[in-house]
Amino acid sequence: MKIKNFILMVSMVLMSVATLFAQAPQGFTYQAVVRNSKGQLVSNTPVGVKISILQGSSSGVTVYSDTYTPQTNANGLFSIIIGSGMNSINAIDWAQGPYYLKSEVDPDGGSNYTITTVQQLLSVPYALHAQTAGSVAGGINYDSISNRPVNISYFTNDAGYLTSYTETQVLSMNGDTLLLTGGSYVVLPAGFSGNYNDLTNKPTIPNKVSDLTNDAGYLTSYTESQALYNVLSLGNTANSQIKNLTNPTDSMDAVNLRTVISLLENMTHKYDSMMNDMNKTIDSLRQNIDTTSGGGFSIGVFSVSATDSVLFSPGNLQWSATNGGNTATIHAVAGNGNAAGTWRFAPNQWDTIGANNSNIDSCYTGWIDLFGWGTSGYNNKYPYMTSGTNTDYGNGNNNIAGTNYDWGAYNAIYNPKTQTTDAPGTWRTLTDAEWEYLLNTRPTASSIRYAKATVCGIVGLIIVPDNYMYYPLTNVNTSSAAYTSNIIGATDWAKMEAVGCVFLPAAGRRLGTSVNDVGSSGYYWAATYGNTGYAYYLYFLSSNLYPRYARYRYYGNSVRLVKNVQ
Repeated sequence: MKIKNFILMVSMVLMSVATLFAQAPQGFTYQAVVRNSKGQLVSNTPVGVKISILQGSSSGVTVYSDTYTPQTNANGLFSIIIGSGMNSINAIDWAQGPYYLKSEVDPDGGSNYTITTVQQLLSVPYALHAQTAGSVAGGINYDSISNRPVNISYFTNDAGYLTSYTETQVLSMNGDTLLLTGGSYVVLPAGFSGNYNDLTNKPTIPNKVSDLTNDAGYLTSYTESQALYNVLSLGNTANSQIKNLTNPTDSMDAVNLRTVISLLENMTHKYDSMMNDMNKTIDSLRQNIDTTSGGGFSIGVFSVSATDSVLFSPGNLQWSATNGGNTATIHAVAGNGNAAGTWRFAPNQWDTIGANNSNIDSCYTGWIDLFGWGTSGYNNKYPYMTSGTNTDYGNGNNNIAGTNYDWGAYNAIYNPKTQTTDAPGTWRTLTDAEWEYLLNTRPTASSIRYAKATVCGIVGLIIVPDNYMYYPLTNVNTSSAAYTSNIIGATDWAKMEAVGCVFLPAAGRRLGTSVNDVGSSGYYWAATYGNTGYAYYLYFLSSNLYPRYARYRYYGNSVRLVKNVQ
């Protein structure tokens, strides 16, 4: 059975009385637009519609009910005439209102209605009741009434209506146009030059400032004297001017200037010393972090809810059917799985496998880093799976965080930053709600949560820790910012990484053996299902960012794991 993987929304567009003929059934038009959970139109699709009219209240007695099967157009719009189906609305006494319209919609065209709206009928349907106004008991013909008034003069003017009107207009000129105050105008014929030389007593128009009287006290001259200390503004010429001083006053100024220069030099030396000490401290912190067993790569702490915080893994998750030449042992998935191979973190935060993910198959022995949702090896869900069937990725509507499908919760992972293998359960996947809180809600010391950037030549997304105060970033917390908003080299990134910054490279996405969007878009799985076919993930590109996006589970996306802060 084909499953619709979205939630429907219906919005009323128009209701109007249909064309009525004598002795014809009554009816009125109902139109609605159908959208999915992301606000996208459901176009050119037959849908099932049930219409009911309720008397007295929104839960009152049903006085009419009928079903229809219209088809939406390219704009997601369908239209029906209520009363044109199997049942008639002729028997409704519209004078006994109020009445309410209840609509139910099945987007699959059947009777499994998934959304219901109820709203009160106002003036439009009651126009049906107005048909009785065309005939009155007794059939009175008002054309036969004698002495009926036929002219306005028959009535007494007791409302003060005007019987005559006179208006005075003012004539003015703008360029070649004559204007009346009432809004009328006349454009003068071509050739009108606006030359006033033929006018009598024409004014003399001045053409230079000296022809005007200075009644505003504007300056006519200006002289400024500068003391010697102002030679600082002269830059490199200051020393030569100091050597040429001859009078005592200037000599004193020269002494003061040398004192200022000496103070500035001392300040510069102290600043350089402070920066050297800070860089040494940062390098020491980074060294301590890199050599701490199981500690990951950074002291950066990230709030993922009002009560929980995490540390990020040092790079994207990678897997190989062999040990890949590193010192880690080959890990075989225990329990219900049998996907032998090695799990590890990428050596650097910007490292990705890229187009080589297209080589994925059951015999491929190289590294891959784009995985279908929940392919940790548990229950025969292999890392190299390329199935196009959603149900092959996860068991029903279960979170991988609540089962053994989560990569970190079920597998031992080699950590190159610590030269150790972290035990299963050390790392886990963020949920969709945690991604959303991390990027859109969490408070930070700098008010910065994320920024688009190019790091060491790789485009992606920087996420800063809660207490981040180190490196200036531009266009922060802006989903539409470009990757060129922040260009960061290896030296600066080493300092940012040392204080806890995380970088998610735009590693692209895999569909089967086809790899797309490498270097333009990032897709990072969450531990949350959408339904039997969808799962949630973080999605960003050069013009937007979606912390909570849902698509098919068989897409191969990146995985960045976290560990809880105890």
